[in-house]
Amino acid sequence: MDALKSRLGLILCMLYLVKAWLAIWAWRKLDRHLRNKYGLGLVDLLRNSFDRVERSLIPLLQDYPIILPALLALWAWQALGLSSFFSMLVFVFLLRS
Repeated sequence: MDALKSRLGLILCMLYLVKAWLAIWAWRKLDRHLRNKYGLGLVDLLRNSFDRVERSLIPLLQDYPIILPALLALWAWQALGLSSFFSMLVFVFLLRS
């Protein structure tokens, strides 16, 4: 049973590594495509969209100041991939028990 748990843990870690590699590969491929087609990379497009979002959010933030910390927390949670990280921790914890 312990061997099965360790193999499942190893497979899960390998799947997360493959997922990370695929995300990096897709990011680079999309960035290269956008640079070739439009002359702007993905980071440039994201920066422009953040500027537009910021301009549209300023009036809303003045009326409801609690939105900014909530949006920042939600963005940080998703940007850091914590939902996937915590699901992995729960799975590893269940394997060890």
